[in-house]
Amino acid sequence: MNSGVYHIVNTITNKGYIGSSKRIDKRFKEHTNELLKGKHKNKHLQSSFDKYGKDCFEFKILVNCPSNYIYKLEQWFLDKGYFNNEYNICREVLLPPVLVFTDELKQKMSEGSKIRANAIDEKLRLKSISISNWKNSDHKKFMQEINKGENHPQCTISEEKARQIKLEIFKIEDYYGKLPKLAKKFNVTLGIVKSIKYEQSWKFIKI
Repeated sequence: MNSGVYHIVNTITNKGYIGSSKRIDKRFKEHTNELLKGKHKNKHLQSSFDKYGKDCFEFKILVNCPSNYIYKLEQWFLDKGYFNNEYNICREVLLPPVLVFTDELKQKMSEGSKIRANAIDEKLRLKSISISNWKNSDHKKFMQEINKGENHPQCTISEEKARQIKLEIFKIEDYYGKLPKLAKKFNVTLGIVKSIKYEQSWKFIKI
């Protein structure tokens, strides 16, 4: 059983904080993360944590119990004072709001579910169309044609410059360091020159 009442205590001052949770292990992690980031809602606990440090605090489970009893037991511990709870700013347990499912709320929830379902269906429909299109060879050719050369979204050079680079690559004798020099000459990246040389791009340019 992971629900119950817990106690965070400063081992130096013996001051403590009493709380409850349906998932104590998760709540301990939340407390620790908030305190380490300096963002804990309890200013007294945060100030003490900043002053004494993490190693001076202990997290203890006072009692494990069914989740429907945790708030009653938390209040009991706060009232009896068996454990120090000076860090508790409020001495009365604030119960979480109870959501009342009125007809109006049910209708809004139903409408919201339909909207989300329709949105998911539309995404799946568009995805299936895209997949089916790319499996079609004619569509592939069409997309390759309209994205050819300077029309490609990732294109950074003109067709004329690509042609000049390709001409230089095949005109000059191959030697170590040629490609970097060509990249410098045409003020482009080495990757662009290599992609042209190995025909990863601008394949349609014939020299």
